[in-house]
Amino acid sequence: MLESHMDNFSISNFNYICDKVRIHMLAPAVKATNLCGDRICADNREYFLECKEDVLVLDNFKDITINKI
Repeated sequence: MLESHMDNFSISNFNYICDKVRIHMLAPAVKATNLCGDRICADNREYFLECKEDVLVLDNFKDITINKI
C-alpha cells in the first residue's frame, strides 16, 4: 500500500512476480490511497488522485512516478 506525504517518488524496472489471480484478488503491485493532489504516471499512463477518498490499484507496472501537483 502506498500512503505518503512526500513530494516526489519513483520506482524503475520493477518486476512483480505473482500468480495473476492472486494479483487481481489479493495482492496488487500497488494500492495508492490517502493521497491528495498527486499525479501518478505508471508505464506511460497518467492517473490523478484529487482527494483522500480516491484509490488507485495497479495489478502490475514496470516504472512508476508520483508527483505532487
